[in-house]
Amino acid sequence: MEFEQEMKSLASDLKSAIEKNGAEKDEEIKSILNRIDDLEKRMDSGLRDTDGAYVKERIEALEKDALKRLPGGGPSQTYIFRGDGTVISGDIGDTVMSHQQYKHFSEGGYKSSGKIPISGFKAAILNTGSTLTQPDRIGGIHAAPRRALRIRNLFRSIPCGSNTVEFVRRSTHTNAAAPQKGEGTAKPESSIDFSTVKRDVQTLAHWIPVSNQALSDAPMLNDFLNFQMIYFLLVAEEKQLLSGDGTGNNLLGVITESDAYDPSANEAGDTMLDTIRRGKSQVALADYMPDFVVCHPSDWAKIDLIKTTVDTGGDYIASSPRRNGGVWGLQEVESTAIDEGYFLIGDSTQAMIFDRQQASVEISREHSDFFIKNMSAVLAEERLAFGVFDKAAFRYGAFIEED
Repeated sequence: MEFEQEMKSLASDLKSAIEKNGAEKDEEIKSILNRIDDLEKRMDSGLRDTDGAYVKERIEALEKDALKRLPGGGPSQTYIFRGDGTVISGDIGDTVMSHQQYKHFSEGGYKSSGKIPISGFKAAILNTGSTLTQPDRIGGIHAAPRRALRIRNLFRSIPCGSNTVEFVRRSTHTNAAAPQKGEGTAKPESSIDFSTVKRDVQTLAHWIPVSNQALSDAPMLNDFLNFQMIYFLLVAEEKQLLSGDGTGNNLLGVITESDAYDPSANEAGDTMLDTIRRGKSQVALADYMPDFVVCHPSDWAKIDLIKTTVDTGGDYIASSPRRNGGVWGLQEVESTAIDEGYFLIGDSTQAMIFDRQQASVEISREHSDFFIKNMSAVLAEERLAFGVFDKAAFRYGAFIEED
């Protein structure tokens, strides 16, 4: 009863606060959020699990309603709450603008902001399920088309502390394991040949000129950092991870490091679904466990539209091999980073990303004649390496041209 009464009081106070305007409204809502936080803590220690789950649902509903009433609140924002009730937006633009280095740059006349680290930026970009801009927003930069970026999420990633990464790759092996032929006889001897592989850390970066007036427009800078600079960096990263050719300062991508699909397995009348299944078999015959397939969006559309009988408009058949949410048990990855007409199948555990430096944003007036033009340069960059442990764990090939 105690908690029920407090929730009724919170709901009443929230309704009263919503009817007010300006700073007074914001302060009252923040105060209510603090009270909700305190109630959650006391509830965790004072209620049974069954009652607690019910009350938590009520509290979360109140909290979501309160957030909607804050300036800029809505489904596309993430909030962090301090103990004093201060609300901090959790996106990239706010991270940069609230950083002490940016304040020195914008308010103290510093020549450069220095590198401002953006920790956890990949999840923020890849996992958002909301639109890029608020529907009632007028100013700032309107979001450009943005594709889903999924290649990095396929592979494990670990930090590295050097400019070069070394790992051991198995080249050949002989498995002689068998029963011992008799007491006192020599046991079978197996052999494994290894080679040491080196991969250099490479820098992915780009910069763009921005007027000082734009930098003083906080909403514009926020959009700019969230939806342009970091996104462009991730697009380049996805292309490098998938198909970098290793020349110059390019990464060696997984396609370049894959074994070629053997087309001799193809049979007359094969569809794209048949080719994927045969590619999965080729990886499995190398003793690996394929768990993904990457195709171009146009090819996924063709797969979706395969019918039992083309001439008479038969039923779509893609749902049959798509058990467990994937085609032939493989995770479907749609990406324009792979050429149309081609596919990549592999075991994602056999490649790894080595992050030398997470993405950072730096702003500086020291470029060319920017100082006299009231311009600044905004630079985004990251450093990473990529390694494939065994080429046999991946197959890259082309679909058969269907009649």
